[in-house]
Amino acid sequence: MGRSRDTDRLPLSLSSPRANDDHPMKVLHVCETATGGIATYLKMFDTAAPAGARSSFLVPESQTGHFPQDAALRPYAGGRSAGGLAAMVAAMRRAIREDRPDVLFFHSSFSLLALLALRTSGSRIPALYCPHGWAVSRLETQSGAKGRAIRLVEGRLAGLADAVVNISAHDARLAHELGYRGRHVVIENAVSDSLGEADPPPFAKAAGEIHLLFVGRFDRQKGTDLLVSAFDRAAKQRPELRLHLVGGGVLGDQDLAIPDSIHQAGWVGGADIDRWYAAAHALIVPSRWEGFGLVVPEAYRNGTPVLVSDRGALPDLVESGATGVVFPLDRIEEHLLALDGAALAAMRPACRAQYESRFTSERWAGELAALLEDIMRARR
Repeated sequence: MGRSRDTDRLPLSLSSPRANDDHPMKVLHVCETATGGIATYLKMFDTAAPAGARSSFLVPESQTGHFPQDAALRPYAGGRSAGGLAAMVAAMRRAIREDRPDVLFFHSSFSLLALLALRTSGSRIPALYCPHGWAVSRLETQSGAKGRAIRLVEGRLAGLADAVVNISAHDARLAHELGYRGRHVVIENAVSDSLGEADPPPFAKAAGEIHLLFVGRFDRQKGTDLLVSAFDRAAKQRPELRLHLVGGGVLGDQDLAIPDSIHQAGWVGGADIDRWYAAAHALIVPSRWEGFGLVVPEAYRNGTPVLVSDRGALPDLVESGATGVVFPLDRIEEHLLALDGAALAAMRPACRAQYESRFTSERWAGELAALLEDIMRARR
């Protein structure tokens, strides 16, 4: 399937006649969760305003802190309980009645229940759905009863949207293989250009050292446990290797024992994160599953190569030997031992070029604008 997209056939404009008149397109985002990559996606949508859209966000009241103060938020008492889901549906209906949005954009799997409520009420408001990584891909095995139930629910309910936005070609392939309903398009995730200065670097580098960076949660999905174990063994054979962990643990996950040889930086926000990417020889992403992996284009925008596991969407994001390395998840140590600092440095121009050609927010906004205009035309 490669990187082909249904949206390639649409005009990739950032604005439309509708967006330039007195009635800009109004988009209501319906979210059961709005943290991490989803929050980044929503904030970029608000800033980029595809098709001149004016966004409002239906989010759990406990997660409003992930948005700037001027964001148009509609908080509700959320939670993955019957009461929380009922509150989401009630808040959606109230927002539709009061704001009269032109398009509803549903995010992540639990919001499909709100989409179902919308359609069973008889409403034909144009709707988009983005899974931000299909729920079934997070399972160790998809063949059990839980996997079958998830495939049934998300595969059928996704078809209630006018279009399903897959954030990677991997997600679109998976939906096709599983027979998920609906019109599926691929609009690869993107990131805004560098937020801050690369200098001064956040750590000192001695000659001959190779500094690796991990950015994210310390949880099972991100594979931090596998990385820490493999790096501890590799560093005993190659003491010039250095690993910096930017991020932290999450509630409910197993505590991770991290050796003193690994530097823990904690969470780094805003403009400071680019200093870490720019200073590292490479970013390493050892995820067990990944619908996309925003840290990859974040590294590329700083010209930093990326070492990724062979799981989920990650192999589609890296050209092995040119912008990084794709490694089998059970062979992290072997690839750490084979790292060459000069070879990584030679990849930096290609990494920046990859960001500029593929992962800019302008490209992303243009494709979303074309899709929004297309579903609006289809309903006229």
